[in-house]
Amino acid sequence: MGPSTSKRKATRPDAATIRTGDREKSSLVELERALEIELRHLRALLREVAANYVSKLEADIERVVEAIGDNEERKGGDAQAGQVELRDVLNRIRTLKVKPGKGRRRDVKRMDKLIGELVKWADRWMEEH
Repeated sequence: MGPSTSKRKATRPDAATIRTGDREKSSLVELERALEIELRHLRALLREVAANYVSKLEADIERVVEAIGDNEERKGGDAQAGQVELRDVLNRIRTLKVKPGKGRRRDVKRMDKLIGELVKWADRWMEEH
């Protein structure tokens, strides 16, 4: 991953200069320009945070996949109870209701919650089987 975009760049105007107004009177144009710079910085921060968040969720999903794969090698425990549990987990994933094209926060929250539950389930699954 490249350098962090969360650090302020030297080319951004000093926000204190704009806020104080004592030493310098900022014109409307200067304030608009400062706001534009801050909004572009906010946008870059959003992209960085979102990318890291998605990477974390993908790692959690991979952890669940590995737990299932590890279980296939061991094949211990009650097979019928395991099948019921796997069907339940599979059904929960299949019935997840999201509309990816809309880019809604509630869809991200639903997926985050489900992935968190899957990780907890995988941890228990590993212990029991």
